[in-house]
Amino acid sequence: MMFCKLKGTIPHINCDCQEDGLTGKNWATMRRTVLGYRKNTELAASTDAYNDRQYIKSLARGFDVLRAFRPEDRGVSNAELSRRTGFPRPTLSRLTFTLLSLGYLHLDEDTGRYSLHPHVLSLGYPVLSQLSVREIALPLMQELAVFSSLNHNSLNKASSTQ
Repeated sequence: MMFCKLKGTIPHINCDCQEDGLTGKNWATMRRTVLGYRKNTELAASTDAYNDRQYIKSLARGFDVLRAFRPEDRGVSNAELSRRTGFPRPTLSRLTFTLLSLGYLHLDEDTGRYSLHPHVLSLGYPVLSQLSVREIALPLMQELAVFSSLNHNSLNKASSTQ
């Protein structure tokens, strides 16, 4: 194992010791070799992830609350969210308070019911902005729009001549 000659520790990005040649890609390779991968994707994708010490149950519960909302909801009480998620009401109350303070929920003060705040869309926008599906679909959608416009105009002309 190689150590930084100046600090006596595992080399790091800001290491002044150039003798080891551990900068840039070399450093990243060394870090993976010495420390291992930080993100264990196989474990994260397995059913054992829930029992791992890296799994933050309260974070997962917050997302469970967000997923409990349905398209037809026009406001949901803590009691209903508790039924949908299976969380005790005191836990759910703390989760909704946190999500409200972060801007992901809206509270109707007259009814005491929660709804998703539009800010929740900010979670998905980075993903949507990187999708190439839109780029692929755009020419097809434009062609469909032109085609349907032509058919619509043809139908209008045909119905006006009758």
